[in-house]
Formats: sequence, structure tokens, C-alpha cells
Amino acid sequence: MSDETLLAEPGRSVDDALRNILLSVDHATACEAPPSFDWSRAIERVRAIQAEVQSITGRQFEIDENVQDGSFFTDLATYDEEPRPEGSILRHTVLALRFSAFGDLFTTWSVCSNDAKLDPRIIDRVISVARRAGFVYVVADDLEAEYTGSNPHLAGTSWWVRYFDYL
Repeated sequence: MSDETLLAEPGRSVDDALRNILLSVDHATACEAPPSFDWSRAIERVRAIQAEVQSITGRQFEIDENVQDGSFFTDLATYDEEPRPEGSILRHTVLALRFSAFGDLFTTWSVCSNDAKLDPRIIDRVISVARRAGFVYVVADDLEAEYTGSNPHLAGTSWWVRYFDYL
């Protein structure tokens, strides 16, 4: 997500079922994680699905264990690498599963060319793996609606910021 997505899209809203899920895991004072969040347990749950995700996609997926200052705790992601003329490497995210520190929520995102994107049927299978592991899938586009939860520090932002962004 770009800096432009820090604010909610005007007029966009979430349906009642999704709103109920988002509100049920909200916390009035915690921004990065609820007090009961167990990072070690959570990261182990993501590790437990990594091999199956790799098998379905035929790609290596990395777990980011260095997320700080965010309302999510990790991405499970696969990348394409593009060598740059100056010798550096540009990484394009082909598919990432982003896991929130709140309520077992996860979503998917990518930043790559259309020809590098995975087939939607493959992505659906990957989402199913995470769901079977007890994670709750939220469509990323639905998270651009204005945050209407109880945490005053996040007023004026989006549900994406609330659960899936750096703060």
C-alpha cells in the first residue's frame, strides 16, 4: 500500500458482516497488537503453512520476522527479482499473505507486472490453506473503507491501516 492509502477512500464502506468481524477484534488503546498477542505462537502458525503454500505455487515463500511498528506481524511472500543497472536488485512482490496481530486476520497483496501475477485459482488455494489453519481472510480492497473502530489514535485512517500497515 502506498502513502495515499493511509486515508480512507471517501464514501467507501464495509458490509455489516465484515464490519462486525473488524470491530470484534479491535482494541481501544492498542495500535500494534493487543496485550494478549503471542508473537512466537503466531509466527509458528504461519511457519506451519509455509511448505503447503510453496507446494501449491511452486515458488519459495519467505517469512518476514522483522516487522516493527505495524499492526501486522508478518508477511509470507514470494518475490521476483530484477537486477538493476547500478548492481542492486529490485524485488517485486508476486504474492504476499499479510497477517494482522489482531484476531487472526490475514489478507493478500502483490506489486508486480500482470504477467508475473499468479493465477487467481492458485491464490484461492493458498487462501484456503490459511483459512484451514484458522486464519480469517479479508479482501484487501474492502479494507480501504474508513476506520470506524474505538481506537482514537487511528481515527481518520482506513481499516487497512488499522490491521495491516506500518504505523
